[in-house]
Amino acid sequence: MLWILIFCCFVSASLQVTLKDGYEDIIVAIESNVEEPLDCERFFREIETSFKVASSALYEVSSQKVYFEKVNVLIPSSWQCFQNSDSNEFNAKDAAFRLSKRETATVKQYGKCGEQGDYAIIPARIFSDNSGSQAGRIIFEEWLRFRYGVFDTASNGNTNYCSFSLERVCNEVNCTQKVSQQECDLPELLKTEHGTICRGLSPKDVIFKNRDLIERNPVPIKDVKFQYIKPGKTRFVLALDTGSAMLDRDVWKFIRIASRRFILRDLSNGTELGIVSFTDRARAETNSTVSLSSAKIRESVVAKIPEYPENKAEKCLECVVSESIKLFEKSGKSASGNVIILVTSGTSNANDVQAAISQAKRKKVHISVIAYTSAFDHQDLITAETGGYLSVVESKGVGPMSHLSMMIGLGDALMAALGFHRRGTDEEPNVPVLIHEAEYQDSTQSTANGTFYLDPSLGRDTLFALYFYSRDNPHVKQLWLTSPDKVTHEGKSEDSLAALYFTPLISVEANGLWEYSFKREPQSHQSHFVKVTSRLRNSNQKHIQARLITSCNGKVNATREPVVLYAEVLSNGIPVEQARVRVIVRYNATKMVEVQLFDSGNGDPDIKPGDGIYSRYFLPPVTGQMYYSLTVVVDDNDGKAFTTDIIDRKKSPVIPTNMRDYIPPFRRLLPARLLTVAHAPTTKDYPPSRVTDLKVVNSDGMVEMQWTSPGGDLDHGVADKFELRYTEDPTELLSPAHFSNLPTIDLSLTPKPTGSASTVKFEFDKYDKPYYLALRAVDSLGHKGPVSNIVSFVIRSPPTTETVITTELPQTSRSIADNVPNLSIAAIAGISAGGLLALILIIFAACCAVNKSKKQRKEEEIRQRTLNSISVYSSEEIKKTALKEQEKVLHPEYKSNSQLGNQPVHWSASQLLQEHEKRQPSYTPSIANSYSSEVPYGYHQHAPYNQYYSGTVSLPYTVQEERYGTYGGGSSPPSDSYNSASSDGPIMPPPYDSSGEFPPSKIPPATFPKPSVNNYDTSFQGSFASLTCDRKVRNITQV
Repeated sequence: MLWILIFCCFVSASLQVTLKDGYEDIIVAIESNVEEPLDCERFFREIETSFKVASSALYEVSSQKVYFEKVNVLIPSSWQCFQNSDSNEFNAKDAAFRLSKRETATVKQYGKCGEQGDYAIIPARIFSDNSGSQAGRIIFEEWLRFRYGVFDTASNGNTNYCSFSLERVCNEVNCTQKVSQQECDLPELLKTEHGTICRGLSPKDVIFKNRDLIERNPVPIKDVKFQYIKPGKTRFVLALDTGSAMLDRDVWKFIRIASRRFILRDLSNGTELGIVSFTDRARAETNSTVSLSSAKIRESVVAKIPEYPENKAEKCLECVVSESIKLFEKSGKSASGNVIILVTSGTSNANDVQAAISQAKRKKVHISVIAYTSAFDHQDLITAETGGYLSVVESKGVGPMSHLSMMIGLGDALMAALGFHRRGTDEEPNVPVLIHEAEYQDSTQSTANGTFYLDPSLGRDTLFALYFYSRDNPHVKQLWLTSPDKVTHEGKSEDSLAALYFTPLISVEANGLWEYSFKREPQSHQSHFVKVTSRLRNSNQKHIQARLITSCNGKVNATREPVVLYAEVLSNGIPVEQARVRVIVRYNATKMVEVQLFDSGNGDPDIKPGDGIYSRYFLPPVTGQMYYSLTVVVDDNDGKAFTTDIIDRKKSPVIPTNMRDYIPPFRRLLPARLLTVAHAPTTKDYPPSRVTDLKVVNSDGMVEMQWTSPGGDLDHGVADKFELRYTEDPTELLSPAHFSNLPTIDLSLTPKPTGSASTVKFEFDKYDKPYYLALRAVDSLGHKGPVSNIVSFVIRSPPTTETVITTELPQTSRSIADNVPNLSIAAIAGISAGGLLALILIIFAACCAVNKSKKQRKEEEIRQRTLNSISVYSSEEIKKTALKEQEKVLHPEYKSNSQLGNQPVHWSASQLLQEHEKRQPSYTPSIANSYSSEVPYGYHQHAPYNQYYSGTVSLPYTVQEERYGTYGGGSSPPSDSYNSASSDGPIMPPPYDSSGEFPPSKIPPATFPKPSVNNYDTSFQGSFASLTCDRKVRNITQV
């Protein structure tokens, strides 16, 4: 079946931001570890300048629809430069911006494209650098990510590709800020984090689809207003339901015990607390909120808890909110920012719930709900609307008794609500940290043993407690606690806590591994619980912070909205990497499953690696409505957990060991919180999750691709197969409907378990153009997951098999595109066309050379046939006639004297000389009838023999050096008898001996005249005898 993932909206930390004409109540919290600046006035002035710059840019980008109207700056209580009165109207946990000691700006984003982030981190130092415009640019860009769900668009060194950016433009008069947006190229956008997560939507598209801008008309912009506040201490009212539902079994008994510990042990000194009880009306048990400054005062407040509940079923939530507000406003104080912790079995009166919410929102009061014994329909609405914390403690009985786990759960819920509202404030270090909790329920076990680790950041007010059901019969005989130095101490009962605690005789403060053991008496029903808490040694101590977030608050329909579990793990605000994070899910009273979370950055569901946010899908094991209790356990993963100063994980996906700051051993437990699932499909009905890290690692010949394997059921299990499809148009991969019709690539791949690295290689026979690929996983039932991120590659044409012979350029088997891999397609096409033209010219030149060679061979053959016929003639006249016929054949332009009509021609001396030289080729030396002694080697002084001979030779041919070369490298002079040789018979070359020399002979080798390469007219020569004339000297006298 087609299964569409629809994600519900996150309930962001910054609930205070409201939109009227502009954004109001934007909270900027300066973290307590930021040092007080030397010039506070300048620091605050830079904050105002930067927000004004960002507001103007936002107004321009939004088409004049939104801007910043009111900004509230929360200042640490330790800063002495600001002395205004304290106010609880705003809380740091609701801040949209946190000014931090970190060096780079970032946004904590858990959700998907278009969903608001958790908060933005801004480096505080930028407000001390007198760079309001630069700080304004950072605030503007981070707001787009935080509020509208835009992600990183960095591409090829451009940090704001396809997104809005704020640039400073200066002229001769002044400097102004100008908003610009780069044009979006879809293939380039798909390479960015934003393009992957938002599936090709541009940042502008995402922003204008936000509910803040849809159907909103332009408004006139106003100046930004600023308010500076030193937050006061948050005050609390513990509102206890005393209705008839609390009479069941030991419910009220456990409420009294858990509340007692909360007041005596968990609330820090100086915390103000009031008590209100309610049924169909509300009653203040204390006159006002009381400062818990001493043990005596704490005991007096505990004594105000009603001893018994009332037998009334009706409840009035509006009444309890109204009464709590009166306690907050006693002595003229404001109720804004304070907290009501509501412990109740719930109500079904929707009107009552809405009235309570309206009062709380009007007074800006937070309500955290602990649904005790059962959940009710509107619990999630109350906390979501008022910014509170929600948990549920299910009723669990053992015969007529309530199970001890209910009391443990209530105590954890109270402590979790306290931590939730202290987060980010100066009071956060004083919240107890839960480091160990264990249940022992085996009735046959005689001795229970366990350990817990106290890391260096903890050790103040450490409390080791052993809980049991009955004071009269605790079923415990002895308790031993062994410190890290192996000293054993015996515990004892603490009467002030109704004998439900055993505490050691010594203070548990030493860091390291502690061991404990106790003897249990056989029993059949109740369990024993061990619980260890501690506080930070000091507020500036480097410490671990952890919290759990779910993708949806309230009642979830998991058939439409798969649930994602997120856990943030930080060390002094810096992300902790490679920690071990587990979520223990308890349901249906006795059942439990464990889900391990990962900070892998695979994208579905974990967006970024190394951001300290660990995540995973939760597959509800029950298809009907069910309440799930979620407890998070975080530890150092056997020494592997670390922090690092490296921010850009794209450049450094693997952190070198020398850049890791390993964290000492630690363990943290986050108290249980509630997840309500209304409906859920069976596990097998979930499709595979989306692959978001597909990449091409090699495209040279074989294409190699890598990705992280999804599961068969979201990110659990193993997928059955993968569909890999390609196209020339990336838009076709963005639509699941188009994706199914695209050509596929067969993969020989066995899917691996979720989280494993998968690699595949395949051949691709389409060359020299970019192709785009994406894949999706398919499970064994045919459920198809979402289409992955899109990647592209180009395969170069293989080397040509044709061989071009050349004498100048070496052959190469690589194409031009291979030698210049970074050329554009147009450049490659131009080079290829030029190469083809050059190849055609080379072939044409080769053909011409071949034709010329053929013509020369033909002429040589004709000459040889003519000479062969001459060699047998004895008559001089026949020889001359044959030579004339040869010239006619070799020179078609030849004309006889009779054809010219025997007309006389008159030439000048220079013309005669030029014509004579033409008819005597320079490369054809001749043998004269007689040689002068001054020139022994002939006209060009070529001497193939040692020397030329003298005398008269009547042979009608010339001697050519090329002919001599045919027979050897040299020769001896002709003999004296040469002149007496007969010329009537054939002239034969002398015999050739093995020495390579011609032996003495009267007859030289036969050679014949070579025609001149210059055309000439034979009408100007008397006979062919002129070809063998005497040596000429270029002067007019001789001519």
